[in-house]
Amino acid sequence: MKQSNTNKGDLGELSFTLECLKKDIRCSKPISSEYGYDLITDHKGILNRIQIKTTFSFDPKSKRYQANSKRNNGKIITTEDADYLVVFVSDFNVYYIIPVHKIKSVSVNLFPTVVNSYGKWEQYKEAWNLLKES
Repeated sequence: MKQSNTNKGDLGELSFTLECLKKDIRCSKPISSEYGYDLITDHKGILNRIQIKTTFSFDPKSKRYQANSKRNNGKIITTEDADYLVVFVSDFNVYYIIPVHKIKSVSVNLFPTVVNSYGKWEQYKEAWNLLKES
């Protein structure tokens, strides 16, 4: 049975929450889904609004995973919506923790399988330190 987008999103949120707890980062989920973020992280009083996207979209030719940086309303995520876009590449259990102010396009292309990739977002692969320093 094929997973729905909602199930994929839930998988990303739950997986991210578990990983945060392992790293001594607290997570809270807002009651309403109308906000531009899915979770709030808290590390020693440093709070961040997190929008999570889960991707299964792989292009074997370019070795690229792709996620979109749009909110449910179709607009690109902005700093008014969230502080970080976290893209969870489920196939490899890898997280890209990208500052929202760096995102200017609809697509986020990721290369988790390419060693020494020069992809634009690779510097944010497993960048958990950002959630502890903001």
